Amino acid sequence: MIKIYQKQPIQAEQFDGRQKYMFGHKVMSEDSLVDALTHDPVYYSILINEGYPEEESDEVVFEIGDWIIKDGEDIHAISDDVFKKTYAGVISDF
Repeated sequence: MIKIYQKQPIQAEQFDGRQKYMFGHKVMSEDSLVDALTHDPVYYSILINEGYPEEESDEVVFEIGDWIIKDGEDIHAISDDVFKKTYAGVISDF
């Protein structure tokens, strides 16, 4: 669920491993490193600007529990502990 947070006008969603899309971008698993017990991927990614030949695609890499943040046109990932230190409580849910 996308939420808007008070400290800055951002949209953020915590990745739990089940999302197929984040902010309209397809989530891809990074199969190069898998969890030894579950055999699930450790890292996931989305490509930004994919399909725009005039711009180079940027890859945002994250793992389960990280927050994917859309700040204006920028999309990036931060860890849960950094997110909690940086952003205050939720002001609205979508």
